Amino acid sequence: MKEFIYNQDKLDDMSIDIDLITKEVHEPNDYYGQANILRKYCKYPFSMKAVYEHSLPFHDIIWHVDMNSKCLIAFVSSIHRFKVYKSNKIKKIVFNIGSILNYVINDSVFDEVSKKITRSGSVYFPPHSTHHIKSNVNNLLIIDKLNNLPEKFHPISVCMYWKDVQNGNHKIYLDNGFQVISAGHIYDKMFYYRLYDILRRFNYSLGSSFGSFVFHSARSGSKVYFPEILRIKEAYEVSTKNFEDPELESRLKFVSKFEDQAISLFSDENINYSDDQIKFIEYYSSSKLYSKGKLFCILLFADFLYVFRNLAKKIIK
Repeated sequence: MKEFIYNQDKLDDMSIDIDLITKEVHEPNDYYGQANILRKYCKYPFSMKAVYEHSLPFHDIIWHVDMNSKCLIAFVSSIHRFKVYKSNKIKKIVFNIGSILNYVINDSVFDEVSKKITRSGSVYFPPHSTHHIKSNVNNLLIIDKLNNLPEKFHPISVCMYWKDVQNGNHKIYLDNGFQVISAGHIYDKMFYYRLYDILRRFNYSLGSSFGSFVFHSARSGSKVYFPEILRIKEAYEVSTKNFEDPELESRLKFVSKFEDQAISLFSDENINYSDDQIKFIEYYSSSKLYSKGKLFCILLFADFLYVFRNLAKKIIK
């Protein structure tokens, strides 16, 4: 069993529903603790008056909550999303500041001693549920396929999304001898710190369907691989009770079309990334890392625009 900086012994406790505690004027900024990470990085003492997309969107849709935010500056994580914002003529000043994981990796908590970790084995990311989507994966079938992978991929740990721990999906993996780990709840400010601590310890990141773990794994130095025997067309059960997301159906359709092409690109088990894979990763998850001073100044400017937003709206076109 691998050991981690952040305790993985209390999986159920890490996955319980918690309230989003944030001082952000645009509250989704602190999903996965993203705003907290940026403020800590550049020592910014106030709430961010900029929108920062959560996760790593690889579709062409802008979430209506981000679009309608009163913040006049938008942070995105990739060249792709920068182009999406520009093509939609959103009245915000857009900065591609790179993947949030870039800022976590440069945190002093991961000092030079702790960075020198010997990688081994693989971590598997099952198709995951969310607040409103339930994954219907056949976990017993997946377990059988994981056990039949070549020796070089073993031992295999399973990284379970918090909602699937709530749904009890982790128990069958534990019962079959797998180590189950998690980055925690979407409202947990330590989410990305746990995720990086997980990813930096494995040679391979395995998947059955495409997700943001692909980009985070690559940024962390873990090789992404979709073994043929693990690939599945995942069925999701969508709950719309007390929930409005006008873009959900469009996002799911986009992912379905995008997935086959993306997965085929990562069907090579070679431990090194190919040039095409590197270009793909960079396009959808930028390696940019703004300096502390530059990020601080942009956030200060965003504060100014927010205070004088009625005037600023007339200037920004």
